[in-house]
Amino acid sequence: MTRLGMWLLAFAAALLLALSGADAQAPGRIVDPFVGTLADFGQLSPAAVAPHGMVQLGPDTRPANFAGYDFAATHLVGFSHTRAVGVGCSGAGGDAVRTEHAGIVLLDFRRKGIVDFDAYAALAGMIAESATLARATPDEQIEAAYDDWAIAELAGDLGETAIAERFRAKALAYRPMWLATFRDLGADADIVKARGLYQGTLAQYRWAPVFDLPWLAEALGPRMRPELDRFFAENLFNMTNQPDIHVPYLFAWLGDPAATARLVSRYVNEPVPHRYVNSGVRPEPWIGRSFRLAPQGFADGMDDDQGTMSAWYIWATIGLYPLIPGQPQYVVTPPMASAKLRHQPRSSAAGKRTAITLGGKDAMRLNGRLLQGRFVSHQTIAP
Repeated sequence: MTRLGMWLLAFAAALLLALSGADAQAPGRIVDPFVGTLADFGQLSPAAVAPHGMVQLGPDTRPANFAGYDFAATHLVGFSHTRAVGVGCSGAGGDAVRTEHAGIVLLDFRRKGIVDFDAYAALAGMIAESATLARATPDEQIEAAYDDWAIAELAGDLGETAIAERFRAKALAYRPMWLATFRDLGADADIVKARGLYQGTLAQYRWAPVFDLPWLAEALGPRMRPELDRFFAENLFNMTNQPDIHVPYLFAWLGDPAATARLVSRYVNEPVPHRYVNSGVRPEPWIGRSFRLAPQGFADGMDDDQGTMSAWYIWATIGLYPLIPGQPQYVVTPPMASAKLRHQPRSSAAGKRTAITLGGKDAMRLNGRLLQGRFVSHQTIAP
C-alpha cells in the first residue's frame, strides 16, 4: 500500500469507528490517525496519550521498524489495538513479553490475592532465572537484588525457610556497591549512562532499592531528606523515563505526604523543564507538561515502555502509588479525579466497587470515609 493509501486507510478506520455509534461527532476522540507520526520509535501506547485510548487503533506497517507510522515503511497491512514491536521488545517484530523481573510481579500478585498460578513452580523459575541475571553494572546489581528479594519473600510465604534465608543474603549483597557508588555521588552523578548504566544517571538510580528503604535511610542518615530536596531543586529528576519515577513518593515514606502531593501535582499539571532524553542531557531543557490529553500528549522524549509512564499518570491521578511492588500497600496522595475500582469476580466483594474521592484539601475518601495515614493496604481497597 502506498503512503497515500496509508493515510486514507487511517482516515477510513476513524470514520468506521465514528459510524459505529460511539461519539459520532468527534471521530478523532476514538482513533487518532496521526499517532506515531513524529518518529517517536515505539512511544505508542493505547493508554493516556489520547481520550478513550483503550479503543484507539494503531497501524501495523511493513517493514516493521518500530510502531506507528514511519516514512521508512512502505506498506500498511492493517490496524490493531496493541503491537508486538517497539520499545521493550527484542527489536522490530520481536517478542512483546520479557520475563526478567517477572518474579517481583508474581510475588505482588500473590500478596494481593491473585493466586491462580502455581507459586512453587514460579519460585523454581525465579531461582533458575536469578543465576542468569546480569550483575556487572550498578543498575544491574540493584535490579538483580530486587529479584533475589522477591525470591526470599515468596519462599518465606511458602514456608521455604532455607531458600528465604539464602536469597535474602544474596539480595543484600548489593549494599557494598551502593555505598561505594551512591552514598557520596561524584562528578559523574548527572551523566546519563555513567559507569555502564543502561539509561538514567547515578543520581537517579541512587534511589532504586525500594525493597531496602529502611537500610537506605540508615545509610544516608540525616542527609536523606536534604538530598531528596536537592534532587528536585536541581532538576535531577527525570519524568520521561522509569529509573526514578517513584522518587516523589519517598517523601511520604519519610513522613511528609504533603511534599509528595505537591511534587506529584506539579508533574501532572504544570509545565516543567525536562532535561533528559535516553541518550543524554539536553543542551537546553524542553519545557512543557509531562502529560496532556492530546494526541501527542506526552512530554517530548517520553519513554512510555509499554504503558509504564501512562500507568504512573493513572496512579497519580487516583491518588495511589505502589511504591514497593511486592508489598501489598500504596502511598496515598490527594486524588485529582474521582475513581471507581471494580473488584475481581472471585473477591468477597465481587460486584461491588471502591469509590475514591477527594476528602478535603489534602485527603482521600474511600467509599465516603476519610482515609487516615500515609499508606493504605490493598486489602482495604480490594477486600
